[in-house]
Parts: sequence; structure tokens; C-alpha cells
Amino acid sequence: MTNIVAVLVSIVVVLLPTIYLILTRKKGSYSKLPPGWSGWPLIGETLSFLTSCPATSMGNFMELRISRFGKIFSTNILGGQAIMSADPELNRFVLRNEMKFFESYWPQHLKKLFGEKNNIVINTGTDVHKQFRSIVVGGFLTTSRLQTSFLDDAHEMAKQLITSWKDGSVVSIVDAAKKFLFDVIVKNALSMEPGEAETEKLRIEFYKYQRGVSSIPMNFPGSQYNRALKAKENIIRIILHVLEERLRTGEDAERNDFIGWLIKNSSLMHEQISALIKGIISASEDTTSTLISLAIYFLESCPKAIEQLREEHLQAVGSKTQEGPSKLTWDGYKRLEFTQCVINETLRLGNVARFLIKKATTSVQFKGYEIPRGCRVFTHMTSVHLDPDLFEDPRVFNPWRWLSTSGIMKTNNFMAFGGGPRLCPGTEHARLQTAIFLHHLILNYNWKSAEQDEPVAYPKVQFRKGLLVNVRSASSS
Repeated sequence: MTNIVAVLVSIVVVLLPTIYLILTRKKGSYSKLPPGWSGWPLIGETLSFLTSCPATSMGNFMELRISRFGKIFSTNILGGQAIMSADPELNRFVLRNEMKFFESYWPQHLKKLFGEKNNIVINTGTDVHKQFRSIVVGGFLTTSRLQTSFLDDAHEMAKQLITSWKDGSVVSIVDAAKKFLFDVIVKNALSMEPGEAETEKLRIEFYKYQRGVSSIPMNFPGSQYNRALKAKENIIRIILHVLEERLRTGEDAERNDFIGWLIKNSSLMHEQISALIKGIISASEDTTSTLISLAIYFLESCPKAIEQLREEHLQAVGSKTQEGPSKLTWDGYKRLEFTQCVINETLRLGNVARFLIKKATTSVQFKGYEIPRGCRVFTHMTSVHLDPDLFEDPRVFNPWRWLSTSGIMKTNNFMAFGGGPRLCPGTEHARLQTAIFLHHLILNYNWKSAEQDEPVAYPKVQFRKGLLVNVRSASSS
């Protein structure tokens, strides 16, 4: 009951700015919209849409409406008319035509939390987004950096973390994955070492910040959302301090990190640099740690896949020494074909990003339907990934579905990293970090769930208990 009341209060807060527009909208202008239902006055179908569901399902909201209206339908969510798409063709059309017919849409409370102007994820301006994206791809997530510092640091940090676990102990995979990703990304972005006081201070602030993303958007003292807003300012303050110290001491030439690259190669203002780095750390740590956690969750119920992974990783490194697995080189990583199949299947079934929201900047036609200017389109990738017409036995974890005689199968129905001009720039980074974490885990341990804990979407995918597992040495199992 408490959760229901909280959601209702949240909805009222989010909808207040749009109620006037709903009540005064001229009728008859959306005559060619897809079939659907607008739901209750003011709140529409928001309650049904936000109801939690297993991450491995479309959810009752999508299943019921697809069966009634088809894969493209109209609804009223979060304060206005929207089109929900489980159609892969429409999803591709929308994603590929962003910055032409569509732009990204974010609820106002998330814009405030993320910081709209200087955030690569949320910024809707074409020129600014292109500038930020080129900086990230050209200065941070470069192939050369992935092959060297990211690879080396990930190996060292994954090894230290995973080999520190005692045989028979219970660990939280969610916490471990978050720590691993955070340590790797802040070292490469800011040269901050794991365990140092300032690093741990930054970690705590990011924890508060990320909790606010899926919290009730009520800004009063003590609320999670309010704490997240304060954490955002503290994060910016810490990064600005690193930047100012670097400029004061002139150490940027000695540091192979992103903030040093930005000082030397960009014309961004200090506040822009801080906001950009904040966005990169948050996006990298949060989504990839969820991917790692989901992979380990699915693999537990598929021992055949674990065994094939072990064989592949041992072949990639050539040997296993008394100190543990030999280091995985970049060439060895690129040979991990089945590992990439496991990652693909984890993304397809677990759906780290369940949907994206785009807003039409001009009226467009698609399959006889009108998408009016200003209307939001939810590209629901989860429904595509779990469509039995596109994937055989879609609710089954089957990484072998991605193998073909010519290598890893590719399909344009797989949209885990988005698409079009906003295709996730961190795709290869996420795959690399996941592969390295799995590398050290499967060559050192077997694991079994300590408590039942299934991934749920609310709407962000999460494990409510942190995915607690009992680990046993692989050599003694």
C-alpha cells in the first residue's frame, strides 16, 4: 500500500506542469493515431506502465495492449499522449531519424538531476551532442585506450577484487560489479586510485546520486531525490577540485587520463568538463554493472555455458599459473566469440535499457499512422527482444542462438545499445569490462545463489537483494 501511495504522489508531482496542456488540448487533431486507450483522466495509464515486473518479461502492460491493439498503440503516460512501439521497424525508423524528425525526451525531474546542458546522455541539441560525443569517442573511449589502460586496469582491479573472496563466502555481485566498474572508470577519467579517501568520498556521492534516478521525484529535505540533487553538486565539486589542482600543479602532462586530455585538447569550460565526466562515470558504472550482474544470474542456471566459457578463456590466455589466470591480451579478448554471445543473450533477455523515449519534432507518417509533432514515442526494445516472431523461445537463456557458421550472428532486431546517431558510444567498453570480470570469475570460482533474487524492472532493472551468491573455488569444486 505504501508503494502505491508513493507512486501516486510521484505521478501527481510529475504531471502538474502538464495538466493544463492536457485539459486545453484541441481534440480531433490526432485522428490517425494508432489504436489504443488513454486510461484515467490526468494520470492516463501511468500507474499500469510503472508497475514493476520481471526484467525477463515485457510486463503485463505491454502484453495486454499488444494482444489487443497490436505492436504499435497509443496511450497516455506521464502527462501526455504517447505512442508505444513494440515494432522493430518503427523503432529503427525513430532511432535512425533522431536529430531529423525526433529528439530525445526526458522527464523534467531527470533533466534537473542529470543536468541538461552539459550531459552527453540527456542533451537534445544536435551540435552540442555531436561535440560531446566526438570528445568522448575521440579522447576517452578510443580503441588505443581500450587496448591499453582500460584493459590493464580492469585486469588488475578484477583480479584484486575477485581473488580476495574467501572460499565459501557470500558476496553481493551487484556491489562487486559496481565497485569494479567505478574503480576502473575513475582511474581512467581522473587518475583516482581505489581505496583512497577522495575516491571513496566520490563513490559514496555517486551511490546517493544514482539512487535518486529511480526515486520518487519529490524535492524536500531528506527525500532520496533531494539527496541525489545534493550529491550531484558534491560530485561536481570534487571533480572541479581535481581539475583546479591539475591546472595549479601542471601535472596534466604526466597523467594519461581523460581530464588531462580535456585540459589539453578541448575548449570546454570547467563546469562543462566536470558535468561531462560526471555523466560518463554514472552511465558507465550503472549500466555495465547491471549487465555483469545479469550475466552471472543467467549463467548460474546454465552450467553448459559456464563450461564453454571456461574452455574459451583458457584457450584465449594459453595457460593458468599458480597465481591465477594468465593475463588476457587484446588479441585474446577479440577471440572470445562465445563470451560475446553470452553478453548478447544477457542484453536481449535481461534488457538493461528497456525503452527509450523520443519526441517528434515534426509530424511524420509511418505505416499509415500519424506521429504528430510533439508526440512522444516509446521505442520498447524489451518487447522486440522477447518477441517470439523474432526470437525462438525468447524467454529462454540461450547464448548459442547467436552463433552461426560465419561467426556471431547479427540482427537489426537487437537494439540493446540503441541506434542511429545516439548509438551508445560505450558499447565496446561495456563488452570489454564484462568479459574481463567474467574471465576472472569463471577461472577462479563456481557460484550458487545464497538467496532467491530475480531481476525486476521498476522501470530500472535491479536486484532487490543485491544478488547474493556463495562462491566456491573452481579448483576444489
